[in-house]
Formats: sequence, C-alpha cells, structure tokens
Amino acid sequence: MNVTIALAGQPNTGKSTLFNALTGSCQHVGNWPGKTVEQKRGQFSYNNQEFELVDLPGAYSLNGNSPEEEITRDYLLEKKPDCVVVVADASQLERTLFMLAEVRQLPLRFVLVITMMDIAAREGLEIAEKELEQKLHIPVVCLTATKGGGIDQFKKTVAAAVTGEITKTEKCSFHPLTRSVAEQLGDLEFPLWHAGKLLEGDTDILTRLEKRFSSEHWGKIKQLLSSASDSMAETAQEKHRWIAELVENVISTKEKTAAKRDRRYRFDTLATHFFWGKVIAFFILLFSLGLAIVVGFSIISPLYAAMISVGLWLHTYLQGLPEWLISLVADAFFPALCMSAMMFCFLVPLFFMIGTLEDIGYLARFSYIFDRTMNRMGLHGKSCISFLMSFACNMGGIASTRTIDSWRQRIITNVLTSIVPCASMWGVVGFVSLLFFGKYTILVILALFLAMLVVLYLSSLLLRKLLPAKRTFGLIMEMPPYHPPNFKTISRYTWRFIRGFMKRGATLITAIFMLTWFLSYFPDGNIETSWLAALGRFLNPIGSLMGMDWRLMIALIASVAAKEASLAVLAVVYGLGTGGDASSVNTLMLQQTAVGQDLGGILLTSISPATALAFVFAMFFSIPCIGTLGTLYAETDSLKWTITAACYYTVTSFGMGVLAYQTGCLLL
Repeated sequence: MNVTIALAGQPNTGKSTLFNALTGSCQHVGNWPGKTVEQKRGQFSYNNQEFELVDLPGAYSLNGNSPEEEITRDYLLEKKPDCVVVVADASQLERTLFMLAEVRQLPLRFVLVITMMDIAAREGLEIAEKELEQKLHIPVVCLTATKGGGIDQFKKTVAAAVTGEITKTEKCSFHPLTRSVAEQLGDLEFPLWHAGKLLEGDTDILTRLEKRFSSEHWGKIKQLLSSASDSMAETAQEKHRWIAELVENVISTKEKTAAKRDRRYRFDTLATHFFWGKVIAFFILLFSLGLAIVVGFSIISPLYAAMISVGLWLHTYLQGLPEWLISLVADAFFPALCMSAMMFCFLVPLFFMIGTLEDIGYLARFSYIFDRTMNRMGLHGKSCISFLMSFACNMGGIASTRTIDSWRQRIITNVLTSIVPCASMWGVVGFVSLLFFGKYTILVILALFLAMLVVLYLSSLLLRKLLPAKRTFGLIMEMPPYHPPNFKTISRYTWRFIRGFMKRGATLITAIFMLTWFLSYFPDGNIETSWLAALGRFLNPIGSLMGMDWRLMIALIASVAAKEASLAVLAVVYGLGTGGDASSVNTLMLQQTAVGQDLGGILLTSISPATALAFVFAMFFSIPCIGTLGTLYAETDSLKWTITAACYYTVTSFGMGVLAYQTGCLLL
C-alpha cells in the first residue's frame, strides 16, 4: 500500500518545484472533486517503498477564505495523510512559516522543508537548520529543489517520519481558552484544532459545529467563546509571536548583500506604483508579447508557405481519387493539422514568456497594479494580461487565463477576451473601412473601440448575473521575491499547459474545419452553389436588416475559419475567382485569392456605405476564428460554454450590425 505525503504551504514557496523534482513525469493533473482548482498527484520511491505525493493548492491559512484554503483544510481533516510536508521559503522564512502555525494543532506527522536556499544565499541569509529543528521538535530539511540539492535527504527524512521513527508533533495552542473549548467538543476529531478555529471566529467551522451539537450544549460553547472578547486578534498575535521566537537567532544576514536587497526593494516600490507601475508593466508586456510573436511567427510563416505548397501538391498527387475525397484530404484534414501546428508554434513561446514572468516573480506585480482597474468589470488584476494579449491574438489571450485561480473569473475572462479584436481582424476591418470611409476611417475605429468598451461592460454584468459568486474572494496574493529564471521549471510549466491544450483544442479545430469544408463543398464542389451559400441565402431576411445580401452573409460565416478568409470568399462570390479555386472555404484560405483593387472596385459599386459600416461592425463583434474556439474549449473543458459563447458572439454581431446600419442610413 502506498504511503500518502501531502505538500502544504503558501503560494510561491517552491512547493510545485519540489513536487516536480520528486515525481518527474510520474504525475497526474486534474481538478479537485467539485472544484475547478488544479489537483496534482505523483509518485516517487525510496528503499523499495512507494510514496504517493499530493500537491495541495497554495494557501495562506486554513480559514477557508478561498477555494485553495478550503481544499487544503478539508484534505488534511478528512484524508489524514501519513505525513504532511510544510514548505517554507528560505528568503521569506518568518512570513511563510505561518502555514506551520496553522497545521501545528493537528495530531499528524510533520516535516518542515525550507526551499530556495540558493536565493537565500544570494540575499545574504543563513539559516541554522539544526537549531530550528530543536526548537520545533520536528525534522527540518533545507534544499534547493531547482538544482536537486537535498532531495535524497528529504526522501530519507520523510521515510523515517512515516515509519514511526519520528513521532507525531506535540499538541499546542495559541490561546488560553483553547483547551477549555476543546474539552467541550467531546469526542469530536481534532478537538484542539477546532477549538482554535472557533476562537478565531471561523464562520465555516462555526456553522459546521453548530449543526453537530444540541442547542443547549452549543449555548455553553458560545458562552465560553464570548468570554474571550478579542480572541481572533489574540490568536493571530500569538501565532506571529511564536513564529518570531522560532526564527530568532536562526537567521543571520550578511551586510554585503543587504545593500543589493535594498536596491531591489526600491525597484519594487516603482514597479508597484499606481502610475509608474502601469508604465513599466506595459513595456514589459509589450516586449514579452513582441518576442513571443516574433519567435512564433518566424516559425509559422514558412509553415504557412509550406502548407499552401503541400495543399496544392496534394490536389495533384491524389488525382485519380474521387474529387470529394481529394478535397477532404487537401482542403479539410491537412489544413486542420496545419492550423493545429501553427497554433502550437504560437502558444509555446507565449506560454514560455508567461512562465518566465511568473518564475522571476513579476507576474504577481502585474496583477496587483491592474486589480483596481479590472474590478470595475468584476474581475481581478490577473485578467488584465489576457485582454492585452488578445490585441495580438485571441488564442494567446484565452490561453493566458491559466494564471487565474478562480474558475468563475476564468470563465468570465475567457468569454470577454474574444470581444477584443485580434491582429487578423484589423486586416479585414481596415480594408473595408479605408475603402469606403477614407480619411474618416479614424472615426470608424474610434466608434468601434467605444462600442467594444460598452459591450465589454454590459457583457461582464450579464456574466456576473449568470455566474453569481457564492462567496466573494478578494485578490489575496503574495509578492514573491525577484530571482533569476529557472529554465527547467519554465519548460515544465510550458509543456504541462501545452500538452492538455493541444489534446482538446486540436480536436475541436479539426471538427470545425471538417464542418466548414462539408458545408462549403457539397453538393457540387462549388462554393457559390454550396450548402454554405444556401445558408447565406436563407439568412437573407436577417441580413437585410443590416443591408447585406447572401454574399456578405456567407463572408461573415466563413470568417470562422479565419478572419482574413472572408475577403477571399467575397472575391469569389463577386466573380473574381475561378471554379477550380472556389471548391471550398478552406481552399480559399490556403490560396488567399487576390483581393486588392479588383475587389475594392466591385464592392464600391455593389454595396452602400451604410452596409459597409454594418459589415465592419458585424465582423468586429463576430464569432472568433477556429483557433480561438479551440483554445476556449481547451481552457474551459466545456463544450457547453464554448457553444454558449459562440452563440453570444453571433447575437452581439447581429445586434451591432443592425445598429451600425441604421446609424449609417441616418448619417451617410
């Protein structure tokens, strides 16, 4: 039977790094039952003994003030692991030892692991490990998980703890009335811990225990609790005093490195400033996103060129097979694989840059300085990076929501970020706007941005109504110390996200590509007479409210494949393409039929400025591309939310198109 080891500690203490160092590839990632917080389990062995390692979410206490704290508390109380490893940061030892004070009252076996010893050494900090161990009466292991230092000693210590060579920790209390309250709890499991939480005023524990006891007995307990008028503050002060006594004479500082640390603190003051912090964040994000785009698209560009060449070659190579089968392979299945590959090439450097910012300790600052801004939409500061990234690519914006802890906040951010226009969108919007409005294009763009802000705000209100918060959790986060990036850790971070993302996202992309091809190819292999064109004609009554005919409607529908594909479709349905080039939407996306002056001239004589304005607004708020929908499904792991979001974008697109057309008829 496996021995269960639980890793507990505050965020940014190196807990996950230790977990990865111990388990390697022998780990499983999922969600905690009934929660959307990530669950990680893994295995490691020592002296022919198998150990199951559970990485509990980062939590500051066991008070249940966040989903992470609820999970950590309930796991320790209900599962009762064979050993609890409390992880603390050597460079922030006094602060990160608070978790040890929280779990100290549980009669379990404990091992204290102090990580990031290399960072502490750079900070000029020295920790007397043996002296701390004597004060605590539990094993203490100092290590540097990123370099593997101390891992063997850790395994040896944990093995000794679970076999009984190290006894369970002594019971302690942080308030004079703790033991008196514990006696009133009778045969309740962990009475000392529950008594401590009652004195701290933990509402969740109060509710649970009130249901357990009779009203008469509960009245006695409440009377005892009321005799301690300020027990919450007294308990907190006692815990901090206990920690201060622990670290006294245990930590020493070298004077030479103190000056360096002061310089970093001065920079941090600037980086978290309400104004200059935003300026610094903008340039850091601009550099990071720009670097990710340059690296990603330097790979995507030749891949895209190869995709076109291979796609055309497949048409020739597969001659002799049925035409529909040739088109299925060359225009649907192959482009779907290429789209997934291009998405992979873009997201790998993007995740790598996000991982780097998180690993060096900056991402927490970014979330902090934009928290007040995002609160106006009911979101936390962590959502801001997703909105900014969406201006380059909605896939990147949605993918970056992985840094958001709350499932509700993540869903709202995922849906809202796709309203932000990506770079490809501007190619279509810019072409039509410049063609019809010339020097007044800037006014159109301004109107689009104002409309976007209104839609974002109203959409956030709607989503908050649809997803009411059962409990409101503020942005509780720790500002981790700055330190050099560890590329092994960042690579693992990148691969962990990419692996799950590609598995779900690529599946949906392939399915949508197949559906798009099917509608645009059948029944006779010509897009102008296809079922997609028939759908466009069927939607003529709806399109007429926006001043659009079936040709503009199928261009909007085809933009789901890729925004730039809509211009290629317009070129064909307005007579600029040939029958062979117009077999399906996917073929057009590969070949990118010329849509320059010829298409511009035809559009100017075929549609009115009001219709052009409606097309621009409808396109601006339309369903995102296949890649974005695939990313949305991968991040939410919910087909229901993906379809709901797509329907919402469709309704919004239609509404904005109608409003723009009616406004255009009045003004133009």
